Amino acid sequence: MSVQSDRVPEVYDKVITAEYKALLQKALLKECKRILQEVPPEREYHYWDVYVGFMIGPKTALKIAEEYIDSALASYHATNPSLPADPSLPAHIENECGFLCTAVGLHAVVARVKYHVGDYETSNHSLHLLRTHFAHSAFAPRTPSELLYGRAGLLYALNYTEPLFSSLSDNFTLPSNPVPSAESSHHSHRILRNNDKHPTSEYSSSKIHQIISSIFDATIENGIRTASDAGLSAKTPLIWKWHETFYLGAAHGAAGILTVLLSFPDKVREYRDIIKRAIDFVLFETRGENGNWMSSLDSGKTDLVQFCHGAPGIVFLACKAYEVFKEARYLEIATEAAMFVHDYGILRKGVGLCHGISGNAYVFLILFKITNERKYLEWTVEFMDACLQWEQLTEKRQFRVPDRPWSVWEGLGGAVWLLTDVLFWENEIFKGFPGLSDIQST
Repeated sequence: MSVQSDRVPEVYDKVITAEYKALLQKALLKECKRILQEVPPEREYHYWDVYVGFMIGPKTALKIAEEYIDSALASYHATNPSLPADPSLPAHIENECGFLCTAVGLHAVVARVKYHVGDYETSNHSLHLLRTHFAHSAFAPRTPSELLYGRAGLLYALNYTEPLFSSLSDNFTLPSNPVPSAESSHHSHRILRNNDKHPTSEYSSSKIHQIISSIFDATIENGIRTASDAGLSAKTPLIWKWHETFYLGAAHGAAGILTVLLSFPDKVREYRDIIKRAIDFVLFETRGENGNWMSSLDSGKTDLVQFCHGAPGIVFLACKAYEVFKEARYLEIATEAAMFVHDYGILRKGVGLCHGISGNAYVFLILFKITNERKYLEWTVEFMDACLQWEQLTEKRQFRVPDRPWSVWEGLGGAVWLLTDVLFWENEIFKGFPGLSDIQST
């Protein structure tokens, strides 16, 4: 298998013909209008986070993001108390810092969208909150390390916004002990403080790298300690818990955490051995007899085949491991997992990213980007075509209606992501997780 260059591969135009592209463009416009008509931003809509909100990012769908940003912020502030002047958080959210299901993701997308449209004051305010209040929560004893609510999500958010941090106008200090013990007083470990009113922008930029490094270290330490406490160190040096369960998938589990960690190559080199051993455990030691991967070590069940649990999330980890370590076995296991996803077929849980068709289609899209193999693009189209028929299939009760049917991670917004990424290939900057493409600032 050959790894493709950055240009659009020749096979793309053979599968995504001009006629088919016109059909997709029409569908994309229709679905964007549908979301705006069904859930106008002025309507009271309490779902402001990335998971069930409308935090859509690529330029083609930026209109939706712009329409909903202010509404989402207003909804968030209406349901959450004002943040204190110091970096500490109210008790009910002090252990939350994930990208998808906490205010971290909201402010990360606000920062990028507002920067893109020229509202630098709002963008910088969100950046300030990310590197003070929410970075502070990463070091609280009860903070998890997974993607939706925990440290991996904050690492993703900081990586996502890192190019903007040079515009910050204040500074912070780092903790001497990055992971306070459960017995320690939360307030005795003041993680982040304003201590310089007029630092240079270069200083702020360098400091954000330091805090990323510190959160990375905290995530590794949490994984080592959890594996040791559970008596699993002989099997894997790193494992994490969410709600007292050893999840393995991309949403709450090890696959998602490790995929995010691999996005920081300098830090990966510091922990190369234990990270690789943990990856190998997840990829090669937790596969069931049916060919799928366990959703958790506790249950051993292999019945879920969706981004959040099972083979799809495994593909993203394996592809990222292949990118970082250049070992063919990682690409081989990714192709095996993708084949399982394809053979399993179309999910009936809707068209969203988390447990719907769009999330599984991204499995094939990322492999096509790596290999240039036509079958992966054809499989993407196969699943995407099912997304285009969502309305008819829902009426026939072949698809379930998600709880938030217009949102990105549960509903139609996920199909908009997929359509955008397939249509505007040369403009898309794919970062390894479905639906989390960068907003271009040029």
